[in-house]
Amino acid sequence: VRAAALAGLGILDKYYAKTDESIMYRVSMLMHPSYRLSYFEKQDWPEDWKSQALKLARDQ
Repeated sequence: VRAAALAGLGILDKYYAKTDESIMYRVSMLMHPSYRLSYFEKQDWPEDWKSQALKLARDQ
């Protein structure tokens, strides 16, 4: 069971990492009323990532 759980976590990490590459993920988090920029601040995103997300949202 432990090996299966670890394999599952590896797969989750693989696909969750892809959300970092998604423009729409960042834009949707900024536009969501409950999250906005505070989500990125709470997750300790680097400043350049936050500014890039804001630029992407403005450009959309």
